[in-house]
Amino acid sequence: MRLTEALSDGPSGRSESGVSGGRELRARPVRSQVLAHLRRYSAGGTSGVVTLRFDDGPLTDWPFCRILTALQLPVEIAVPASFVGRPLRWRVEQLRALVRAGHVLANHSFSHAAPPKSLDEAIADVHQADRWFEDHHLPVWTFVQPGSWRPGGGPGDLGDPERARTFDGALSGRFVCIEGYTGEPLIPVPIAPERRLGLPHVTLDDISWSFVEKLLARIVSERLFVQIVVHTVRSVRGFRGTRLAGRLARLIARCAHLDTLGHLRWVSLLSGVVAGTGEDHNLIDIGRPCSTRLGKTTYETVEPLMPGVPYRLEWRSANAASRAAVEVRERSSEETVRLVARRRGLRFQATFGVHRSGDWQLCLPESAAAPSDPRLIVV
Repeated sequence: MRLTEALSDGPSGRSESGVSGGRELRARPVRSQVLAHLRRYSAGGTSGVVTLRFDDGPLTDWPFCRILTALQLPVEIAVPASFVGRPLRWRVEQLRALVRAGHVLANHSFSHAAPPKSLDEAIADVHQADRWFEDHHLPVWTFVQPGSWRPGGGPGDLGDPERARTFDGALSGRFVCIEGYTGEPLIPVPIAPERRLGLPHVTLDDISWSFVEKLLARIVSERLFVQIVVHTVRSVRGFRGTRLAGRLARLIARCAHLDTLGHLRWVSLLSGVVAGTGEDHNLIDIGRPCSTRLGKTTYETVEPLMPGVPYRLEWRSANAASRAAVEVRERSSEETVRLVARRRGLRFQATFGVHRSGDWQLCLPESAAAPSDPRLIVV
């Protein structure tokens, strides 16, 4: 099923406190549906925001993705479609596992080749990649300009917001975000809607750790948004590669610590593009819980979950355990996804994604200390 078909029915007709019903969202383009969903269910607040992206789809991303999955921290993986399945590159089943773990896939073109000679050529390449992702049931909502498209400011150079806007219009608003190379990478929160087009970044590959520390200090003190990009394939190239791997590991650890302290938020790019404008609604209907025969508390979503969007389930518990088992079940197919929630302070958290739109049920663990204040948000 293609993404446009998966979302054609829009969210269900159920609503609470102003949640848009299906008829209202069906009248909007697909991207507008996704943006409305992201804004409604992303956390509010104006603290600094960090997102992370890995480029080009090498398997050297894998160990870092495992670390981020364990820490419940999402990352965007920018993958050229023609690279998938090549030696030492991601395979389709691995990319699906990343989506289920709550990470974000990005269209990084089909061929990742020479700069396109015209806008039509660029669009044809992106459409080819889009068809490949949809044929393999891999949901993508963002486009990342290949580095090879950058030289000369030609039709594939999307760092300029005006050119990115033209590119976006030619693609009929297919993507929530179009990521380029030029422009000021530090963006004040809240993010204005137009900054989704031509969104720039900071590249970790060749910067010093002292620069990273200054960058994080500015993000915290000035409440800025920044996307940090890494080419992990360089982390296995000699001494400089070893230093890059060390910087990336330190960056993950430092940001995870600052996130725990509440000094900044580490979120997915999808949540990042609405940073500061999130309405912090709860995606589960906490007013109508039910219990299974095994005593597990079950909640239903107030809107269908969207494929490729990372979600975080969290709740408070007096239980002293460090982990808890959670089940997420699609109502129409009885498909069940089993998750491991990890304790962070007083709360348990589990981050996950789904590969198709649908109404889901969330089964919290049976416990003598009943779970309280359950929430499901976009992360």
